[in-house]
Amino acid sequence: MSILVDKNTKIIVQGLTGKTGGFHTEQALAYHGTQMVAGVHPTKGGTNWTGSHGETLPIYASVAEAKDATGADASVIYVPPSGAAAAIIEAIDAEIP
Repeated sequence: MSILVDKNTKIIVQGLTGKTGGFHTEQALAYHGTQMVAGVHPTKGGTNWTGSHGETLPIYASVAEAKDATGADASVIYVPPSGAAAAIIEAIDAEIP
């Protein structure tokens, strides 16, 4: 089975509030057509992330919450190595393809 990503794919960012997640999210948003719809951080849910060019995305406390609120169908993970396995499992549990 192949996974297809196109201009209609809605993406959540696990680790958006970190340096790497913020940088790559800004790059993706600058690339016209990328639909970055939300971020996930377990202690920053209910806040907003603002990029250096004024981009704003809501932050949710869990992948499931972000998926339910945005209809996201993909996740990109920018968390430290120590949390990567848990982030991957959380995305799988939320049934993000």
